[in-house]
Amino acid sequence: MLDTVLSGVKAGDVIAAPFPHIVIRDALPAPLVSRLKQQLPPFETVLAGRENPRGPLPQNTRVHYLGQELLDTPAVAEVWKDFVRAHTSPAFFAQLLAVFGAHISALHPGLRRRYGELERITAGLRHVDDHARAALLLDALLVFNTPVVSRGTSVRRAHLDSPHKLFTGLLYLRDPADRSLGGDLELCTFTAGGPRGFDGPQIDSACVTPVKTIAYDSNVLVMFLNSLDAVHGVTVRHPTPHRRCYVSLVGEFQQPLFDLAPYQLPRHRKAVRRLTRLGQRALRKAGKVMSRAVAPHDSADHSAR
Repeated sequence: MLDTVLSGVKAGDVIAAPFPHIVIRDALPAPLVSRLKQQLPPFETVLAGRENPRGPLPQNTRVHYLGQELLDTPAVAEVWKDFVRAHTSPAFFAQLLAVFGAHISALHPGLRRRYGELERITAGLRHVDDHARAALLLDALLVFNTPVVSRGTSVRRAHLDSPHKLFTGLLYLRDPADRSLGGDLELCTFTAGGPRGFDGPQIDSACVTPVKTIAYDSNVLVMFLNSLDAVHGVTVRHPTPHRRCYVSLVGEFQQPLFDLAPYQLPRHRKAVRRLTRLGQRALRKAGKVMSRAVAPHDSADHSAR
C-alpha cells in the first residue's frame, strides 16, 4: 500500500487538549509530496461544472474535488488515484484506530455499544458505497481556496464539522511560491459557560477562545476527532494570487455523534445577527461605490492644483 499520512504515527502522538488531535510535519515522504504537487489536476478541471453563473468565483471560495471524482476522471494522474485509494481503505481506518482508538472510545462510547469492538466498524468509499454496505464512509477530497484579491478574508471562522463526521484530517500542500500570511488553522475552546452561541454549525466568536494555531505549511497534517468540543476555524488570509491547497480526509457515519440543537441561538438572535451582517456588507459595498465615485474628482482637483 502507498504510504499514508498515518504510516509513521503512534497513539502517543495524540495531543489531548483542547480536543484529541495530531500535528505531523513531513507527514508523507518528500518525493511523494513532490509528485502530488507536480501532478495536481488543473484547476480548470476541478472547476468544471462549478462555475459561478454570475461571473468569476468570489475570492477565498472553497472548491473541492471528491475522492470518487478523482478516481473516475481519466485525466487525473495515477499518483492521485493511488493516494485516494490508500486513504479511503479499511487499512487506513485500521491505522486511524491504532492512533485514536482510545480517544474515540472515550468521546463516543455509543459506538462500542452499537458495534462492540471498534475494529468491527466497516469502512467504505463515500459516494460509491452506502451505509448499507459500510458503517463509516471515508473520503479524500482535493480542496482549493481561490486567491484573495483585496481585503483579507477567512474562508470559514469558528465552527463545528457535521455531527456525522468521526474525524477530519487536513494535509496541507502549500505552493512554495506562496508567501502570503494567514489561512492557518485555529483550535478553540469555549469561553465560560460551555457550548452555546451556535447558528447552525457556526459559532459566535465571543463564545470561543483560540488556543492553538497550526500554520498552513506544505506536508503538514492536522487530524482531529470530531465532537461537541472540536471547535476550529481558519485565520484571515491576506491578499495573494495563490490558491490555498490541501487534502481533506473525512469519515462519516449515518447517525450523528452529537446533537447541536440545545446550543443554538434563539431564532430572534439569529435574525438580528444575520441582519447585522447584511447591513455590514451593504455598508462595505456602499463605501466601495463612494470611493470609486470620488476618485475622479480627486484626480481633477490635484491636476487643477
